[in-house]
Amino acid sequence: MAARLPAEEIRLSALVSRRSELPLTPPLSAPDALPFGELSPPVFERVVCEVMWLVDGMNDIRGYGRSGQDQGGLDLIGRRKGKTHVYQVRRIVSLSAPALRAAVTDFTGPSRTTTPEEGWSERRFNTVRFVLATGCIVDDTAVEDELVALQERYQDDIDVDLYDARALSRFLRERPSIVAGVFGPEWAKAFCGVETPPVPSLPHGYALLNDPLEHLGLADALHRAQQLAETEPEPAAELFGELADALEQASFTGHARQLRTRQRDLLASAGQADAAFTVAAKLMLDRYESGDRMFVDEHLKRLAPDAGGTASDIYVVLKALADWFEYGYDLPPVTTALETVVQACDPLAARLVLAVIEQIVVDEHPDDHPSRLSDLASEVVPSQTGLLRIRLECCLADLAVRGGQSPEESYADLDRRALSGRIPERHAVLVHMRRGRALALADLGSEAIEAYRRAVLAATREGLGGDARHALRSISYLSDQYNVGFRESSQAMLSARTVGAKGARLIDLSFNPAVSALEALVDDKLPDASRAAHQWLWQDRISGALTDENLAHQRYGEVFNRAGETKHAVRHFVLAGRRKDALSATESACEFLDVCDLLEVRARWVCSAAAAVIGQQADLIPDDAVAGIAARLTDIVITGLQSELAGLHPVMQALGALGALDERLPATSAQQVLPLLIECIPREPNISRHIDEQMLAFLGACIKAELPVADRAIQALMDAWKLDVNGAESLLAGLHAHVPSAVPAVRERAQQGHRGATAVLADWRVDDPSVAETARELADTVLAEPVGTVRPFYAMGTVARQCAAFLIACEGQSTVDAGEPIRLLRERVAAHLLLWAQDLNDTADRRSEAVRALSILAETLPAPVRDDMFKRLMGLYPNPGEHPVDAFDRRTQHPLSRYKINAQGDRRLPAEILYATAVFANTTEQAMRVQQRLLPHLSHAEQERGHGWLQAQTMLALDRLAPTPTSLTVNHPSKFVRQTAVICWGHADQRDPSLARVFAEDSNTSVRHNLARILAELPPGERLKYEAITERLRTDNSARVRQATAQIP
Repeated sequence: MAARLPAEEIRLSALVSRRSELPLTPPLSAPDALPFGELSPPVFERVVCEVMWLVDGMNDIRGYGRSGQDQGGLDLIGRRKGKTHVYQVRRIVSLSAPALRAAVTDFTGPSRTTTPEEGWSERRFNTVRFVLATGCIVDDTAVEDELVALQERYQDDIDVDLYDARALSRFLRERPSIVAGVFGPEWAKAFCGVETPPVPSLPHGYALLNDPLEHLGLADALHRAQQLAETEPEPAAELFGELADALEQASFTGHARQLRTRQRDLLASAGQADAAFTVAAKLMLDRYESGDRMFVDEHLKRLAPDAGGTASDIYVVLKALADWFEYGYDLPPVTTALETVVQACDPLAARLVLAVIEQIVVDEHPDDHPSRLSDLASEVVPSQTGLLRIRLECCLADLAVRGGQSPEESYADLDRRALSGRIPERHAVLVHMRRGRALALADLGSEAIEAYRRAVLAATREGLGGDARHALRSISYLSDQYNVGFRESSQAMLSARTVGAKGARLIDLSFNPAVSALEALVDDKLPDASRAAHQWLWQDRISGALTDENLAHQRYGEVFNRAGETKHAVRHFVLAGRRKDALSATESACEFLDVCDLLEVRARWVCSAAAAVIGQQADLIPDDAVAGIAARLTDIVITGLQSELAGLHPVMQALGALGALDERLPATSAQQVLPLLIECIPREPNISRHIDEQMLAFLGACIKAELPVADRAIQALMDAWKLDVNGAESLLAGLHAHVPSAVPAVRERAQQGHRGATAVLADWRVDDPSVAETARELADTVLAEPVGTVRPFYAMGTVARQCAAFLIACEGQSTVDAGEPIRLLRERVAAHLLLWAQDLNDTADRRSEAVRALSILAETLPAPVRDDMFKRLMGLYPNPGEHPVDAFDRRTQHPLSRYKINAQGDRRLPAEILYATAVFANTTEQAMRVQQRLLPHLSHAEQERGHGWLQAQTMLALDRLAPTPTSLTVNHPSKFVRQTAVICWGHADQRDPSLARVFAEDSNTSVRHNLARILAELPPGERLKYEAITERLRTDNSARVRQATAQIP
């Protein structure tokens, strides 16, 4: 027996790309059926595949078998609603009843509803439906009877259908794009009654290099028009207009505009203001639609008052269109002007309505109320044809989605017409892409991907490589967002690169706005960058190119961020899903940036970025807005947790934002969310969950707000801590005042040898033997660190800081175990840490840790020891030395270095040493020596990353002996220095009242918060000087500042 050849898998894209190479018989008038018998077997398989895809609505279509054989041999597999359907393709001349029965039974075997299970035969693909597709017409009643018999035999087991040539023809009657693609445009016209539009082509190359009119044989007509212009401007204008028409028909649009401009000027000189204004308005609209920079020139402005009819209203609309790219405009007056233009049935009405409605769709501004504009668009749509009508209908569908309708409902009619061929396939590309974008923004990922797949196939058939590329990029992006798989994402992006960036697009411009925007950004020409980025956003939003629309939002946000327009920058970053960029821009905001409307966007990248921004601004949310925002965040969390989507970013960011509300967390939100979080805590050891960090923040907020669920939150926190959930220990350590009842449980776990529990006790300064025991163990580890020896490798971290913290915690404890006194142990450890800090055989980051540990121990060391430490550290500060590893790390920081290693570790050592000297200083003289070395750093505008905090701590340590001049720090660029400056101002014996106003106006919340706390501690008599400032702080944007100010009597 011959071996069976392995089945070949054929993808949908390969099937629908097949084209007929055989000549077909010309069609008769109104033929009854299509000539399937004249098709080659592979092309007939394509026809059946198209019917599966566009008529039966199958997804994930694949072909299996040996394609192209005369008797078929190919099984097409498709899925719909999770069920598998099999289509067996046989291009045969005739079909008999026995042949039908054999085809069905060969595949299905005996009926599983009437045959015992042991008698079942293997059935491939676990299908629910079997369709036999043939290229012949079946008129035999015996075949029809056999089909009915087979359907009854397999009832409740598998559906059986027959698609013959007549059925296939019926399916394709309303799909002229398929008929034209397979049988040719003449068959599409004869069979479907629809002419397929021609594909635009480039002008002739010779004409581009020379005179287009000469190439068209119209050079004499131009010469004649120029002669007439001197004496008879009106006939000359008519001739210039006809020449412009000829150039436009030949695709020489740029040359045509030059003649149109001449026509406009001649009409104006002839006193034909109405005609001149009409030409000028068309010129402006043409410039707008092609992407050229549009501006209202003096000609249009001068002609508008003299022209009658709707000229003044058209001028209002054109002026708004020109302003939109850089300034925007108010919609109501523009809509009023459009209503007048539409009511007058002006020839430009539809184009003007389209331009305005597309701008409103692109901006999606919450303050726009486009209902009147939608009514106008609905009024002009019936009279329009071609791409203009499709663009208007897509805008109406988008506005319907914005009004609350689902994308499936809004695009239902457009989708049906696109799939049935009633919309030319070239224009159907736009429908598929706009629908795909709408589905994606509604968080319908798989449906959106399928719509973009349809766009790819339609775009490639129509030669729209640019749109195919953008659709593929959108598929790649959505595949990542919805975890479809790395293979699918990378394959789509690889295909996009294969298509390249130079393909044609249905909505194309005369230049590339993306390139223009990026060039202007690099050159720091922000006005040009703003205009180009807005135009980039317009093109990709209107084209439905989701991925590139997000890129345009990102760059537009960068323009606004550079310009200091934080509110607009954050909004565009959120719409782009650029969470980190949005958070970075939000840091400088002094008032709440309301992005709550973007929480309603179901697209996960938008929703998560909006929630993250709200979380970062939680302190700035107005009190009266907290409940509403918390309710929406709660809905996101509950929906995500209940649908087991807790790993998704919207749930994480929304939960984190609720936790950031801290003491303002509403009790309702706590009661709804806490039970779901408690279910997330039980787990196997060493298992973490995506939401752990946000979950702990939420538990902390419940506890600090002392809500009715606080006890349950404390128990949940303890359960998480006992399971060693990452972050639970640090949260528990910071909540000592709120969880006094937890001390016995922590002590019990410490006695069982749990190092984390002992650390919590040490942080709480609880008198317990385990603290001293752990301190000794850590001290032994530190003392065992080799000093002054070359080592083959270095550990990534040290226990120096932890050791110092434990040794400090032992101060004053009565349960210190026997052995070397802790006081002496501290001195030994300090001496070793100093040697470690001086060790040039160790790396800078580890030496920095040793210096920080010394700073922690300083307050517990005797005065002679402190003096000695101070001298040696001061000697080390000017030249701390450099390890070869540090030198290598430093070299990698060069701007041209591709890899950055240890971005701040080695450069932190001098700042750490200076801070330690300030802590060890015992006399004013010592403090002044430190201050002399600190002041040059404070006077520099540029700060090393991470050094601001260390310099601020150095200031604070010196304040008791040598206060730093406040004039150097009150307006310092580092927020940490300014936060310390207000504390030092409060400690001063003589305070300058004028500085209090500077602190009250500081952009940093912590500066104002520190000021409120200082004012609360002032004597009542002195506090009267600051009544105006106190009242200002009572209405501060920050809830923390208001709460601190409430403590001022």
